[in-house]
Amino acid sequence: MATFYIHAGYGKCGSTAIQRWLQNAGASLRKDGAFNCGTGLQHCPEAPFGTVPEMIRAIRTDPDAAARDIGAALAAAGERHSIVIWSCEALQLRHRLLAPIIAELMTRHEVKVVLYLRNHVAWLLSAYAQWGIKHPTSRHKTAPHAVSFAEFVESRRQDLDYAGAIAGWERTGATVLPRSYDAAPDVVDDFIALAGLSGSSDGGRANPPMQPTTLALLKGIQSVRKAPVGIASFEKMLRRSALSPGAIETTSLDLLPEADVDLAALHASFQGERDALRTRYGLDLTDSAPRNPLTRPSGTNDDVVAVLSLICQTLHERVETLEARLATLEAERKAAPTAED
Repeated sequence: MATFYIHAGYGKCGSTAIQRWLQNAGASLRKDGAFNCGTGLQHCPEAPFGTVPEMIRAIRTDPDAAARDIGAALAAAGERHSIVIWSCEALQLRHRLLAPIIAELMTRHEVKVVLYLRNHVAWLLSAYAQWGIKHPTSRHKTAPHAVSFAEFVESRRQDLDYAGAIAGWERTGATVLPRSYDAAPDVVDDFIALAGLSGSSDGGRANPPMQPTTLALLKGIQSVRKAPVGIASFEKMLRRSALSPGAIETTSLDLLPEADVDLAALHASFQGERDALRTRYGLDLTDSAPRNPLTRPSGTNDDVVAVLSLICQTLHERVETLEARLATLEAERKAAPTAED
């Protein structure tokens, strides 16, 4: 009999850090008799998908067929290993899809579902930077791709029902293990201990946050482009502009104006759920309102305009250098003797 650990999220609660550790801990996992399925089940003996996007497309196209493929891949892994781990935050609210799969697995194995949760407003702020600005969600198919924070909150109401998510997974029959991201000194070490694995976290962040002003510049671009700009392309532009990190770290920004939403009131609106989660599951989420790293401290956009001007100037200087070099090469080509000479 194997023990399955299905780590279903939440996103922005250390999922990428856990997945990175699992990917790099192959030798340690083998020693423990554990197996990492990969986020898209790509490591399974009966691998049905190569990537998470491929898996999501299959689920949306034919959920019944996708469920059969997922079940077969997990069952094959369970026959070969004593501990099977599937970490994929895309499963966050997909308990209905997994219910029959879990029921079948539980005829031969033990299944545990792990959910990391954090203070609702802290989650929203982090999720807004990630999915509202850096990687606008697919629902924003036309410009502006970067929506306001208030609009983002409304679009994510279903995600914020932590109790509902836990209850949904409980209905699958699996043992559900809600964990507090806020209370864990290191979410990777917490998961390692929970699954009875060897090893430890390296303490690094899988997705270090952008500087706020850099994020503000990206939001401005996302707000006016007909298609979202890729984050890799944006960061490459910044590198090519030859700006040092210190050149823009002290400027202010216009990411989340105070008038956009009252964070204290928003935080207070979740007090009842925080109390219920503490009473029922012993889950302690931060009770104090989180610091707002996206609030604009000044009343004008002069500083952001200054950074844009600096980027334009440094890129202009690079173009001038390239033009001068091309002119030199052209002059040398004209002066060089030809075969006829």
